[in-house]
Amino acid sequence: MSKILNTQLNGIFNRIETQELDIQMASQCLIQAIGGEGHVYIKGYDDLKFYESYILESEERLKSSKRLTDLSSIDQLDTTDRVCLFAPNYTSTVAKDVDALIAADVDFVLIL
Repeated sequence: MSKILNTQLNGIFNRIETQELDIQMASQCLIQAIGGEGHVYIKGYDDLKFYESYILESEERLKSSKRLTDLSSIDQLDTTDRVCLFAPNYTSTVAKDVDALIAADVDFVLIL
């Protein structure tokens, strides 16, 4: 039993290690808003929508965060703001939001 668990954990750690640079770049992107004058706007999709309330309202909340859906337009974001999207899959809805963020030249992190 412990060999199976060890194999599964090693697989997870190896996947994390291959994404180490991406994780570091994403964290630096978000830290710029947290450490500066900006906000981190959060949006969850489908099964990961619960991240919005966790990040915004839990004891472990991110104090400089806001809900992206509270904005009437992406154009309200400024250069100090960042967006963090959580999605279980890359759907057409996620793609639409990603395209809008790219068009508005907004820095964002997409977690799939």
